[in-house]
Amino acid sequence: MENTIMDNYEIKLDRRVLKQLGSQLYGDTPSVIAELVANSYDADANNVWITIDTVNNNVIVEDDGKGMTAGDINESFLNIGYDKRSDNGVTDSGRKIMGRKGIGKLATFSLTNTVRVLSSKDHKKAGCILDFKRITEDDAEPDAINPDVIIFDEKRLSKNGTGTRLELIGVKKKITVSFRFIVSKLMRTFDVNDLNFSIHIRKNNEKYRTLIRSELDYFSIMDTIITIGENFASKLESVNNNSIPERYKLTSTYDEYIAAQPVRGRNLLSAFPYKIEVEDKDGNAANIDFAISGWMGTVRNLPDLRLLEKETDDAEDEDRITINDNRISLYSRGKLGEYDILSKIKNNRNSEAYVIGELYVDIFEQDGLADMAISNRRGYEENDPRYIEVIKIAKRLLGYIVGQKDIVSKRRKEDDQRIEDEKIKKKFWENPQTREILELRLNDAEKQVVQEENLQFTRAVNNGKQTKKIFISHKEEHKLYGQFIVDVLETYGVDVVSTIIFTGDRRLGVPQGKDIYDYLKDCFREDLMVIFLFSKAFYDLNICISEAGAAWATNQNCMNVVIDISFSDIEKPSNNALSSIKFQQIRTPDQTITVTEFFKTIIEEGLHFEYDESKLQKALNYVLKTDKYSDQKIDFPATFLPKRKFLPVPRCPKCHNIMLLTEENGRLKYVCSNVSCDECYEAVIN
Repeated sequence: MENTIMDNYEIKLDRRVLKQLGSQLYGDTPSVIAELVANSYDADANNVWITIDTVNNNVIVEDDGKGMTAGDINESFLNIGYDKRSDNGVTDSGRKIMGRKGIGKLATFSLTNTVRVLSSKDHKKAGCILDFKRITEDDAEPDAINPDVIIFDEKRLSKNGTGTRLELIGVKKKITVSFRFIVSKLMRTFDVNDLNFSIHIRKNNEKYRTLIRSELDYFSIMDTIITIGENFASKLESVNNNSIPERYKLTSTYDEYIAAQPVRGRNLLSAFPYKIEVEDKDGNAANIDFAISGWMGTVRNLPDLRLLEKETDDAEDEDRITINDNRISLYSRGKLGEYDILSKIKNNRNSEAYVIGELYVDIFEQDGLADMAISNRRGYEENDPRYIEVIKIAKRLLGYIVGQKDIVSKRRKEDDQRIEDEKIKKKFWENPQTREILELRLNDAEKQVVQEENLQFTRAVNNGKQTKKIFISHKEEHKLYGQFIVDVLETYGVDVVSTIIFTGDRRLGVPQGKDIYDYLKDCFREDLMVIFLFSKAFYDLNICISEAGAAWATNQNCMNVVIDISFSDIEKPSNNALSSIKFQQIRTPDQTITVTEFFKTIIEEGLHFEYDESKLQKALNYVLKTDKYSDQKIDFPATFLPKRKFLPVPRCPKCHNIMLLTEENGRLKYVCSNVSCDECYEAVIN
């Protein structure tokens, strides 16, 4: 050991750029791990093993790829920003290289300060330790690790003894509660169609579990689908052959859709491939053949799509992979490029809540063309002609598939109504006294009238029983708090679609084509419970004020949630509120009691359900474990920026131009509208 010659390691990137990129490139654990898995794929690994060490808060990623010598670590791993596809764009085994910019490994520093890089190649071991703080603040280089102390598990190396292990030490994120989320996200990140590439994951020292993407069996629960390209014909067949009755399914291919378009019309789609003009990597114009593939469709019902795990003591159940997808994702070169474009193309139609789709856009990362991937790897340059083309296609197909869903839903509703009508008629005739009156005292025409009146009356009674019971009034900026209420109740077992009105959730909003004010007039009944999410922004929006006024006028039972104001700031109808709460520090013991009482009131007084405290605690614990409702997001709501008309505005004392109210880093300030003037003042809201 004393005679071992230590290698030198050197990072090839300006330290200021490294500090900026490393700490801000990513924000979530699965995306960071996904970048490391992609590097393993590009290293021709057949297997990647991921260990989530929740005891020590470490993440370890190992592969049996080609490995690296000390020279390779310097030339590739520590050479930030080099073009990974500078040669022919494929690996030695012929795989299309996923990476491009060579900056993915920097994502590790958004999770941790310390990364250990260990590798084996050519019967030699090499390794170094990257200390982000020392490297960026003290201009230090990575510290070499003595090869003699580097130990690999031979079962996790290739048959030639090659492979790499990355150790993220002391991860800052709460990986203890996000293991299931990591598994779920990784399942959706890769679709490489390569039988020689497997991802295995475990928690601590448990047995590794192989991620099998086919477990995400969307197609067994889908009632509409359109497929693009021959490679996805099997998906259409899977939908055709699932257990949903044929009458309640509609399937088609993109070619069939194109053929059915009118001869003339606006914004018609074209058969693939067709020519579009883009920029090549040198900035010159290039005409290329444009084509995409994939699928888009809808699921039969929302519980299928939004399957929520119930907490149990069964460890196997705890780690079960869930399907919870209402998205249209973009994939390129077998890797997720953008998780969801649905929010960019939706028209707020109710059936969009049932949509799921995956579009494969390898042309986004075609060698020789301008790089579209943005630096944080969470999407693409939206001004690129290729992206604009995909959005246009996706928007048209979304409208088509939602229309297909509406047809299917109408059929099912009509059939259900016929069955219900038959039940009503049968029950009507089963009463001996009714039958005697109908048969002996009424003629055929009168019988028909009586039966129809009974049918309409019974329908009205049944519909009355299904009327919405909860209305959540809110401002868009604070819909997170309303969604928290919905998620807890849905996990508790409430059918939120039939009982709750909440426009922050596509499933629970105003019906398509219905005027919001007419809908409010219909909804506000004496027995409706209204939950107000009061904030400074609430009183800045006409519709929120109308909702509050309607509730007060009809003397509703109200529940008040305050976000960025005090209870004393609430105007009517707070004087008849059943309960009031501030969603802040909700994981503390005192607040846990308050939150429990809040939901108990909703369940008993608003929904008139039987209350089960144990069941509610499980629902609260499950929902609060998700990153979506972290303390950071709950305790620090969006800064309020007043937007109502006719606000008085100050003039700049220097140049006398109007000063504009702006927000920067959560603080409000008035800034002079004259760009050449630097006058600004802090602003507060009383």
